[in-house]
Amino acid sequence: MQRTLSHTHQSDDEKIKSAGLVLDFDEIARKGVMSPEEASIAKWYGIYRSRQAGDHMARVVIPGGRVTSVQAKALAALATRYGPGLVSWTTRQSLQIHKLQLADLAHFQRDVKAAGLTTFHGCGDVARNV
Repeated sequence: MQRTLSHTHQSDDEKIKSAGLVLDFDEIARKGVMSPEEASIAKWYGIYRSRQAGDHMARVVIPGGRVTSVQAKALAALATRYGPGLVSWTTRQSLQIHKLQLADLAHFQRDVKAAGLTTFHGCGDVARNV
């Protein structure tokens, strides 16, 4: 006998994921505010709001926990340019940069990509380094 689910319930995050995970950080910067829906989607882009108003945290994905010296220098430069000049390594070998400002997120994302790295799937319900 096969069961059918007639009364499925989706969480707000699941509804947002079903609608698509597309964000325009340039547009968010122009608006000057990130909606709750955008903040939920931003997790999959590796961006979290901080408890301090206006601050954000980005988690840069480091596959296998290995970076080249060129990437390490680029990450240090990004932390200095967009944050307080500090980086934090997580227990899952990813890197976090705190105190990012909303207006800088699009530029930050572009510079991370230019360094050959990404924040995509740095947060949220995704596979991570072990």
